[in-house]
Amino acid sequence: MKLTNKEILLAGQAFARLNAVKFPLKTGMALVKTATVLDKQIEVIEKMRQSIFKAHVPKDENGKEALSILPNTPQMDAFNKEWVELLEMEEDVSIVPVKLPEKIAATCDKCHHNMDKMLEIEPEILKPLVNFVE
Repeated sequence: MKLTNKEILLAGQAFARLNAVKFPLKTGMALVKTATVLDKQIEVIEKMRQSIFKAHVPKDENGKEALSILPNTPQMDAFNKEWVELLEMEEDVSIVPVKLPEKIAATCDKCHHNMDKMLEIEPEILKPLVNFVE
């Protein structure tokens, strides 16, 4: 599946937020496998971001790098241009979409009885996962 680096980063954040949900074993395992594939690509993206930063961060007279790039400077403009270019790059990622269950195991808050409840995930979490879940 072809995905932009931006889609990969957003999906990685969404998968991290899904960690709070207790899924059935098969679903949980499939989500972990998918997140692991994304994490590897996110590491590459982060290394590239750091490389772009180092290329544009100002240095003092001793060659020591500053901790940040000041806004509204040519260095920030150059960094942003390359960062956007990196985010728009497409990567071929081998992922099988995960089927999310309609219900998950839960415990009643009042009587502590085991029961099933509807799986509720906020749309802001699901939106970046549209290519990864069914």
